[in-house]
Amino acid sequence: MSRFLLFLISLMLSFASLTAQEDFMSNRDNPQAILPQLTADPNSTVSVPLTINNMSKVKSLSVIYTFDPQILTYSSSSISGGVLTASMYNYLIEVIDGNKIKFTFNAKNTLFMYTGSGLVGTINFETGSYGTSPLIFTEILINTVTYLGNAINGEVHITPCYTAIADAGPDASITVGQIYLLNGNATNHSSVEWATQGDGVFSNTNILKPYYTPGSQDIANGGVSLCLTANGFSPCGGTTDCMYLSILPEGTGAFGMLPNLYADPGSTVIIPVQAHLLKSVTNLNITISYDSKILTYSNFDFNNSVLTNSLYNREFNFIAPGLVQFNFQCKSPAFTYTGSGVVGNIIFAVGNFGISPIVFEEFTINNDNNTELCVNGQVYVSDCFNAVAFAGANQTICEDETATLNGSANYYQSLKWVTTGDGSFSDITSQNTIYTPGAQDISAGNVELCLIAYTNTPCMNDTSCLQLSIAQIPEVTLEPFDEYCEGDEPFTLTGGSPEGGVYYVDGQEADTF
Repeated sequence: MSRFLLFLISLMLSFASLTAQEDFMSNRDNPQAILPQLTADPNSTVSVPLTINNMSKVKSLSVIYTFDPQILTYSSSSISGGVLTASMYNYLIEVIDGNKIKFTFNAKNTLFMYTGSGLVGTINFETGSYGTSPLIFTEILINTVTYLGNAINGEVHITPCYTAIADAGPDASITVGQIYLLNGNATNHSSVEWATQGDGVFSNTNILKPYYTPGSQDIANGGVSLCLTANGFSPCGGTTDCMYLSILPEGTGAFGMLPNLYADPGSTVIIPVQAHLLKSVTNLNITISYDSKILTYSNFDFNNSVLTNSLYNREFNFIAPGLVQFNFQCKSPAFTYTGSGVVGNIIFAVGNFGISPIVFEEFTINNDNNTELCVNGQVYVSDCFNAVAFAGANQTICEDETATLNGSANYYQSLKWVTTGDGSFSDITSQNTIYTPGAQDISAGNVELCLIAYTNTPCMNDTSCLQLSIAQIPEVTLEPFDEYCEGDEPFTLTGGSPEGGVYYVDGQEADTF
């Protein structure tokens, strides 16, 4: 009985081995080329792998597939990680006719030819703004035999949106008793929300630049993290970014503060010079240095200065490229300023690229040198222009009308209109387009329409929105008139509802009949 079982098991294993060999022999005579189904962000890079299964002793290979050049732009190619290696094959990957990718492989030695399945090569494409590009095989030749009928085509679908990006702004410092004006920014966002990791409060959590009042816990900890979340337009996602607000104890003495700013090349930037915890200022001397290779002094002013002309003799000196000075002297010791605020502004012309530190070289108040207490700043000049979008002014239309939108944009690569409702645009990629409200828009009575201007990394995109109000058409009624005979005196037209309407007689506007 034992020998019979051993014989039966041996027979079953032999049959399984034979079946596996037959399956392999069958499959390897029927190679299958595969292109994937992919999704990608607009204006990004997407990698499309070409895979071929069940190849046998590949002497030569030629594969061609098409793509939509209005949606995808060829960038580069690679056989890295591929089964048809450069040590065994001469190969060529090329773009033909502007919309076809062609792979060609030829064995260097017929003694070494590949058998099996795997990656053949990868094409990198740059994506456009939106749309779907089919990837369709038009030729699959292995050892001069065609296998086009066994192919699986693919596509690249570009999602119609960008992930919202939040920027909470740079870290900053204040002293106990002060509130802080946040400097948040966001792109591709439908809404924003601030949150604190402490116990302070915001003046408004849903705007980019609210005021923050620290709580007792924030003060005890010496600072707090403040986080900005940017929510994307559905179905797109969002991001969160945080900044740290240091809270200096009271009694540190008067100090100056300079901002951290971003500026476009060739633009103008205004640097507000702030002075905090001032007490009975009789004299104040401030000297500031900057990088004259990046910033060029243009002008100055005392706009919004807390040290007013009525109380102080005010002086500004351009000492040399890279060095400027403010001097304040009270006109009467009986009338001096106590408090915090801007004392003056410096206006610079911005160069092409770089970072310029802005540094207090002197901060002397009432003859006491408090320079070491000051908070310095910088101007970061990006190497590009950020996109600027303007959706246009708010509009009001009737429910049976369409809205003509006249947006504008600068420094952009592409545009896109989006709606928070269910209406449609005649052209979502044009500055000027027509919006047809949907049933939900009409029912709600309003809808937000946003124009997004996209540019290239590292520059920032921009979003601008307008409110479209939609007035429903009223039901118009007219009460019947009394009998009127020829020769009767004219009478005033009344009885229309709702009030305020216009009467017409034989197609002409009229008040009487």
